Amino acid sequence: MMRTITLFALLPLAACASQDIAGPKSPYEVQQKVRADSPAGALDMEQTNGTVVASEEALDRLRNNSGITLQWIGWQKRGELEVTQPDDVVMLKGLQQGNDERPGTLSIDGKVTAIKKDRFTFDGTIRIADAPDPGRDCVRSGPMEFLVTQDRKYWRLQDMVACDGLTDYVDIYF
Repeated sequence: MMRTITLFALLPLAACASQDIAGPKSPYEVQQKVRADSPAGALDMEQTNGTVVASEEALDRLRNNSGITLQWIGWQKRGELEVTQPDDVVMLKGLQQGNDERPGTLSIDGKVTAIKKDRFTFDGTIRIADAPDPGRDCVRSGPMEFLVTQDRKYWRLQDMVACDGLTDYVDIYF
């Protein structure tokens, strides 16, 4: 009786062993098959021209932002930051203008390449002119990271020291 039960238990295994299951032999082959079956570049973030959105909530916060500041100009009167989304690319364009007491200009122009819950990557240009001193012109271009820390209600540019060694706090509020 025990032999009969054992034989019946092994029958499904024998059936599997006798079948020749054709399939990929490695994870690399799986990846190549998925890429071949997908629209061109759909899985390659480097090939994507659009913004990679890992958090819709964070994107909504960015769309509904409450301005941009540079500490040299001040936090009391925020500059405006316009967020547009032509096709699948999130674009940022903003300006904070100083006054007689705290002169200077902060401008930002470029695209968001990726956004997550507490950070986003910006690829574009940030220009600081005449702040904190007249004649200063600090231009940053290329990919930059903005991050929310310590439950603050803004993203802060992470590469704070540039150009002439001064620390610039560029903040985008939500």
